[in-house]
Amino acid sequence: MVEVVLLVPILAFLMLAIVQLSFLIHNYFLTADAVGVAARFFISQASETQAYQRTLAAVNEVAPNLNLTLTTTVNGTVCTDDTNPTCGALLAQHAGEPAVVTVTYHVEPLFNIPLNRLPGWPQTFTNSVAYRVVE
Repeated sequence: MVEVVLLVPILAFLMLAIVQLSFLIHNYFLTADAVGVAARFFISQASETQAYQRTLAAVNEVAPNLNLTLTTTVNGTVCTDDTNPTCGALLAQHAGEPAVVTVTYHVEPLFNIPLNRLPGWPQTFTNSVAYRVVE
């Protein structure tokens, strides 16, 4: 009976850790998929007036329930919204130049366990980056 009392909390913790880890791995792959979709979509938006917003919508279609942040760069110029100059205008000006799309996933644990104190655990986010040449 003493063995059961000692083993149940340990086994429960291990099961919760496995569920949490599988959740984070799944979200990591969703983030990697979202950045690929975003990069392919973004470079095809030359001369579009809402290139950034449309790319952000494409990211949210791939991973709708994740807290993602999109950052785009065209030939070294950061493009984080569709204001002056628009992302589409930058894409049109820099055809054949590199574009970098970064999707950041802000980690939200399933369980209220302070996992960020563990060595090697991502603190608050993980990034996925894709490099493409503007069409």
